[in-house]
Order: sequence, then structure tokens, then C-alpha cells
Amino acid sequence: MVFDPFIAETRHKSIFLKIEEKMLTQGLNPYNEYQIEDVTEEHDNKTTKYFEVFDKAIKFDILAKNNIKFWSTFDIRIRCNTQTSTKEKIFIVEICADRRLACFIRNIIYHKETSTKCFFVYRIQFSINPYNQIWYSRNPIEVLCNLYYPSIGYVKLATHTMELKKFKMKIYTNTPITELNKSRKIQMEFTNLLPVSLCNLIFKILVECHLYTTQLIFELMPSQTFHWLFITDEKVGSYNS
Repeated sequence: MVFDPFIAETRHKSIFLKIEEKMLTQGLNPYNEYQIEDVTEEHDNKTTKYFEVFDKAIKFDILAKNNIKFWSTFDIRIRCNTQTSTKEKIFIVEICADRRLACFIRNIIYHKETSTKCFFVYRIQFSINPYNQIWYSRNPIEVLCNLYYPSIGYVKLATHTMELKKFKMKIYTNTPITELNKSRKIQMEFTNLLPVSLCNLIFKILVECHLYTTQLIFELMPSQTFHWLFITDEKVGSYNS
């Protein structure tokens, strides 16, 4: 008999236990005459298999770019299919930055939806504010999707990583890189994709164990490209960084 103080109408409840062979070993008394069998592992295995069913049934589909840049707007579309589950769910979409660092930026965009439906769709148009300087040193930007079942404590997470491009670099050579110990022409193109000018830039290129260095003596304006052309030596020595 169990006393329930929260239900005034029914002050006592009867609990009936099904007698099984396993339960006969679970005797309790103050003299510890019976040894209680540990069935934690058995229940944990059942819980794991139960969650495996949800893992296979829930499908996330995140459509977004891998590389993004300033002054551009693009679509992000998230679809989550839970097959035929009618339990109450919490569907959350969040965009954050530098999640692997201690002080990461959260809730750039945050969406939360509670429902018993089986199919969730969320679509947004996303862009980075080019006038907010906090983005000049932030990467990567991630789309986080969560589907949470409060009744059973189950959650499934899906992520998509987007890299914010701050510059563009191309390197050309007139001699294939597979041909070693030959003089070659190297041309580098560096384009500033930030909305602010850059100064005091130092470029280093390692070619066949030889380090070539140059410094930018003028400011590189937004969308401006710096060209660097040099010729490598035929015989180069070793270089230790």
C-alpha cells in the first residue's frame, strides 16, 4: 500500500507486482538476508535498442552553402522527418559561431517549435552583417538542429558547417609541382574579401624547402587584389620552421 498525499480522494493505492522468476531474487528486509541482483545493464541495453529505433526513424536534411562571404544572402532550409511518431517533440534550429571555443556566439538565429506533427520544415534567408567587426575573426559558422522528445529524454542533433571567406588566394606556376629542383615562376593572387582595408600583411610561401617572403607596404582595400610574382632557385637548401 502506498500513501499519496497529493490525491485527497484516494489516500491509498494498491500496487500489484507480476511475479516473475527474476523478481523472486529481489527480496528486501532489514537483515540483508537476500542479495539484490543488479539488472542495470539489462535495462540499459533495452534503452539503447529503444533509442536506436528513433535514430533510424528520424531524418534531417540541411540545405545550405559550405562557403559564405560578406555582402551575400542565401537560403538555409532544414527538413526533419520523424516518420510516424506522434509524441510531443521540440524542434530547435540555431545558428552559432566558434562553437568549439569557450566563448562562442550563440543565437545568431534561433527558432523553436513544439508540436506532435511528424514533419518539420524551417527556411530562412541568412547573411552576415559586414559592418559588425566581430565577424572579422570568427569561424566556423554552424547550423545546429535538435529534435527533442521530453517524455523519454531522447534528443537527436544534426549540424552543418559554413566557412566565412575573408580572403581569396590563388597560386600559379609555369612548371608542374611534380618536377623538382627546377627554376620556376610563381605567381600569387590575394584578394581581400573583408569590408575593411588590410595593412602590414606578410606573405610566406615555401617552395621545395625554400621560404620566400614579401611584405605589403600599402593598404589593401576591400575587393582589391595583390599580385606577387617571383622566380625560384634551381637548387635550394633545407629550411627548418
